[in-house]
Formats: sequence, C-alpha cells, structure tokens
Amino acid sequence: MDKALSISEKEKIFRKQFITTKEQLLETILKVKAKNDSNANFDFFHSSAYYSTLSSLLEEFYETTCKIVLFNNLEPFWGSYETG
Repeated sequence: MDKALSISEKEKIFRKQFITTKEQLLETILKVKAKNDSNANFDFFHSSAYYSTLSSLLEEFYETTCKIVLFNNLEPFWGSYETG
C-alpha cells in the first residue's frame, strides 16, 4: 500500500531532482563541461572542433550565469510538488 507523500516530502524530492537555485545551475554547467571534456578523448563520432566549440560555449554560459541575477530559491507555487 502506497503512503501518500506530504507536501514537504514532495518538495524535498522536487528540489533534489530539479535545478532550483543559481548554485545548482552553476554546478550542473561545470559537471556537463567536465563530462564533455572527458568524452572528447574517447568519442570518434564527433570532431575535436565539436568538443572545443561545445566547451567554449559551456564556459561562456557559466561565466554569463555567474554575472546575472537569478533566483535564490523557487517560490513554492513554481513547484509541481504542490499538486495533489
């Protein structure tokens, strides 16, 4: 028998699975960039120019994101965890 989750439990799950802060976004960009840089050595389907361009774009995205003002935390009404 499944136990119904409370709103606070749903919120915890939502915040774990989705990017809800600027800090999380920056961490995700760095993780994607690191994976991209790692894949560049082993992927024979894409050229080195592809990986170089993607790495540059991710770096630019990271730097731009650092400079802009973003939310610190999503307000509760943005999350689907509030729906029954």
